[in-house]
Amino acid sequence: MPNAGVSRVAEWPFYGLAILAPISFCLGTASPTTVKLLIICALAVPILVLLCRRICVGPPTPKSALLFPAVAVFVWKAVSAAYGGHLYSSAEPLANATLYLIFFLGAYSLRRQERLLHVLAALAYGTIPVAVVGVLEHYGVGVPRLSDATLGRAYSTMGNPTFLAAYLALLLPLQVGLFCIAERKTQRWTLAASASLSYLCIIFTYTRGIWIGLIVAALAMALLAARSNAKELITARRNSLAALAIVFLVITALAWGLRPSTADVHNQANSTKFAVRESDTIRKTLMGAGVAMFKQRPVLGWGLGGYKAYQLNFIASKPVPGKYDMGEDHPHNDLIETAADQGLPGLVIYVWLLAGIGLSIAAALRRARQDADPARALVVVALAGGVIAFFADVMVNVSIHEVYVGVFFWLALGVLAYQQRRGSRIASIDRWRWLWGCGP
Repeated sequence: MPNAGVSRVAEWPFYGLAILAPISFCLGTASPTTVKLLIICALAVPILVLLCRRICVGPPTPKSALLFPAVAVFVWKAVSAAYGGHLYSSAEPLANATLYLIFFLGAYSLRRQERLLHVLAALAYGTIPVAVVGVLEHYGVGVPRLSDATLGRAYSTMGNPTFLAAYLALLLPLQVGLFCIAERKTQRWTLAASASLSYLCIIFTYTRGIWIGLIVAALAMALLAARSNAKELITARRNSLAALAIVFLVITALAWGLRPSTADVHNQANSTKFAVRESDTIRKTLMGAGVAMFKQRPVLGWGLGGYKAYQLNFIASKPVPGKYDMGEDHPHNDLIETAADQGLPGLVIYVWLLAGIGLSIAAALRRARQDADPARALVVVALAGGVIAFFADVMVNVSIHEVYVGVFFWLALGVLAYQQRRGSRIASIDRWRWLWGCGP
C-alpha cells in the first residue's frame, strides 16, 4: 500500500499553506510578495515530487471535467508568455500559474477522502487569526493600523483589504458547511466562531465587489442544496443554521451600532464617496484600455504580461491626476485581462474552465447522491459557493493575481474536482481533533 503513506505525507504541504496567511503577520504585512512566493514554492516542491512518484508507480487518477482545462490554462499562459516576449511582466504570472497547477493537481491526486477533508479543516481554522487581526486593526486595539486610509479598513495579514475579503469569502461557505457536518459541540462552536469572525472581518474590509460575490454564491448554494441530498444534513441542522444566521444579523447590527462618532461618520462618508468615485473612474478607464487592446489584437493577444506593458498606449488621459502615472498591473477584471493578453484562445480556455467547474459540481453532486453521502454533497455545495464568490469578485478586483490568495482558489478547485470520484465516503468529523483536523 505505498500510496497510503504517500497520501499521508502529501497532507503536510497543504497544512503549511493553511498557516501561511496567519503567519504572514510575523513576516510583516508590507513584506514583498516574493517572500510569500518563495514560501509557497518551498511547499510546492514536495507536492511536485509526490506527483511525479504517483505518476510513475501509482494507478492512474480518474479524469475530471476540470483536469484538462486547468492544465490548458497553464499551457496557454506559457505559450503566450513565449510569443509575447514580455519577460519582466510575464515572469510573475507564469510562476503563479505554475504553483496554482501544482497545488490543484496535488489536491486532486490525494487518495483518501479524509486526508482531503483534513486539509479543508485546516484552511477553515486558519482564518481565525487572520480575521482576529483584521477586527483588532479596524478598532485600533492591540495592533497598529496597517491601512493608510482613514476609514479603518481591515488589511490584516494579506496587505490589501480586497485580497483579505476574497480570501475570507472563499472559505466562509466552507466553514458553514463543516459546521453542519461537525458532530461535537466544541467543533461546531469553533467553526461557528471562525465563520462569524470571517463575516465580521469582511464587513470591515469595506469592499463592494465581494458582497456581489457572496450574494450570488448564497443564491447558487441554495439552489444546489435544494437539488441534491445535501438538504438532508441542512434539514437536520436547521436550528443550528438558523442560530448562525441570527449571529450574522447581530454582527451586522453591532458593526453598524459601534461605528465612529457622528462627526467622524460625516467625514468618512465624504471621503468614502470621493474614494468610490475615484475607484470607479479608474476601473472604467483600465477596463476600457483592456477592451481596446483586445480589439486591436483579437487572435493571439499581446502575450502574457502585455496589458501591463502596453496599457498606457490605450489610455488617452489619466483617470485621476497623479495616480497610476506608471500604469497598473491589471484592468481589475480577470476576463478582460485574459482577452487582452491571451486573445481568443485564452478566452476559449477561460470559458472551458468555467464549464469544467459547472460540470464537476454537477458530477460530484450526482456521485454523492449515488453513494448516499449527504456530507460529501454539502462539502461540494460549500466549495462551489466559495468558488463562485471568488469568481464574481475577480470580475471587479484582482485577488487572483496575488499568489498567496489565488493558490487557495486553485486548491479549492482541486478538492472540487476530487469529489466526483466513486466511493470514498466522507467520515464523520467527530473523529477529528478539534483544531487542525489531524486524525487520531
